[in-house]
Amino acid sequence: MMLGGLSFSDLDEADLVRVTDNHDREQARVTDPTRIAAAARWLDERADRFETPRAEPRIMTLRLNFSHAGSALGSVGLGRRYLTAQRWGGFYQCDALPDERAELMELLGVPDPD
Repeated sequence: MMLGGLSFSDLDEADLVRVTDNHDREQARVTDPTRIAAAARWLDERADRFETPRAEPRIMTLRLNFSHAGSALGSVGLGRRYLTAQRWGGFYQCDALPDERAELMELLGVPDPD
């Protein structure tokens, strides 16, 4: 799904998702293409919920760094009750329930530390 040009469908091309904390310390690496594609679909299904922040961006506790052949494709930040995204030079965020965050982490096969 795409609204205002925001889409996550290209993230399914990633061959690596580095899960890092908010200090860029690696917590996990995901290379399973099925898990990566499932996470990209999950994000793309929610793309219309993301909007440009009206105030200062929120600080995330985890970041999903999607890349292909060593080149960054984009990142998604996870807070306790929101998601952030950096895509094509823009910054976006949306509210998300803790269950949604847990669902995304489960799709990636990575335990959620929160």
